[in-house]
Amino acid sequence: MSTISTPSLVSLAKEILKNAEVLEKGLPSQPGFGQNCRQNYHDVLENHTIMEARTKLIEASNTMLALARGPTDVLRSIITTDRTGVDVLRAIH
Repeated sequence: MSTISTPSLVSLAKEILKNAEVLEKGLPSQPGFGQNCRQNYHDVLENHTIMEARTKLIEASNTMLALARGPTDVLRSIITTDRTGVDVLRAIH
């Protein structure tokens, strides 16, 4: 029987920090929700370093969120989100 290796929260935090620093140093403007903030990454799609750091940042952040929630809350959020989505689609229909 094999076991699944779970990364530690500290190793994930380090991965998040490392890739956030790459983005912060490499982007001409920072992402955000304000009027003068970066709204997308279209202008850096060809920059493999930036795009790889962004992908790794998203993956590590999602993993950390799931670990912080724990298996029960992750499953609960999936079920709740799916049910809510179906209810919204029914209301629109």
